[in-house]
Amino acid sequence: MIKLSTSFAAPALVALVALASGTAWAAGLAKPDQEFLEKAAIGNLFEIEAGKMALARGKKEDVKLLGEQSVKDHTKNAQELAQLAAAKGVKLPTELPADRKKKLEAWAASKNFDGLYLSALGYNSHSQDMALFEKASKEAKDKDVRAYAAKTLPVLKMHNRAAHGSLTNKS
Repeated sequence: MIKLSTSFAAPALVALVALASGTAWAAGLAKPDQEFLEKAAIGNLFEIEAGKMALARGKKEDVKLLGEQSVKDHTKNAQELAQLAAAKGVKLPTELPADRKKKLEAWAASKNFDGLYLSALGYNSHSQDMALFEKASKEAKDKDVRAYAAKTLPVLKMHNRAAHGSLTNKS
């Protein structure tokens, strides 16, 4: 019988369990950095779909313009994120989680699409995204992840300001 040294067996067992459970993270990338990339991908997917919906369902011109800008900016962000994730060995989500899909379905069924969209962009989703990106721009362990977060944060802030302006402008 072959006897494994305990210095080899314990780390190998931990790695095997992590792989089997699907919780292993990308080689060399800290788990919080990987989680940030995954959350950023979901945010981009959501904003692209919401922007498309704003173009199709928006009544106010500023909602349609903001939707168009969101689609353009978040598509670009998603492409940059995909390149970064590929370089780091991170597999990004390619579809929205159920809660985000339900939110979009509720917006589609609402007679107040413009208000829901602007409120989410100005107060809810972008505020959460800005906090996520602000934290990653300062605390991510990987310099490329920090750089992506720092580069993208001003775009999120611009969308947030535009939505706030539309909400307070009520034209």
